[in-house]
Amino acid sequence: MKRRTDAVAVALSALARRTDAVHPPSPSRLMGTVVPVRSMPNCGKVIDRSASSCASCQTVVPEQLQVLYGPIVASLRETFGERLKTVVLFGSQARGEATVSSDHDLLVVAEDLPRQPLARQRAVRLTLQPVLDLLPGAVSFIAKTPDEVAANLTPLLLDVCADGLCLWGGDYFEPLREKALTALRQAGLRRPALGGGWRWLLPGVPERDWELTWEGYRERA
Repeated sequence: MKRRTDAVAVALSALARRTDAVHPPSPSRLMGTVVPVRSMPNCGKVIDRSASSCASCQTVVPEQLQVLYGPIVASLRETFGERLKTVVLFGSQARGEATVSSDHDLLVVAEDLPRQPLARQRAVRLTLQPVLDLLPGAVSFIAKTPDEVAANLTPLLLDVCADGLCLWGGDYFEPLREKALTALRQAGLRRPALGGGWRWLLPGVPERDWELTWEGYRERA
């Protein structure tokens, strides 16, 4: 990858959630290139929730959210059984910045999901149809397998790990969060206000090409 030396800072792209939900994960990793990003929350530093780790994540999620999303989690557990690894609320609802028109964004990780994108979405949504009306807004799902999650620390997963509230499956999710936050700390990435939005930025221009993975941040020779 060609080094970019004309940038003031290096931004990470945040993939469109709906695109990520419908298409298989890209083999690319987070690397050093200047790219546009979507608006980011009002957060000048990484939110470190890694100290909270439990199977139900009740130490992380407020009780009212446990009640609100309880029917969805119960329906997913009934349908997928032991195949279900975690359910994580992310986006504006998790950050406490939601408006009346905000979607409820949920990451669902389960084994043996259909590979075909539309079939995958149908498999998740059909199991939840009886309980969706209990939510005060639209629900948007990102459904992934554990192998897909492990393959890449994508910009979307970076956001989920930084801001997400684990509704179920903390034993699976919290170690991933710790890895992502460790990588963020190693890279020094922050989300300051820039150009009317919020972006993941490095503190300066790196001297070498770089990448961010579940194993951490590294600059390549």
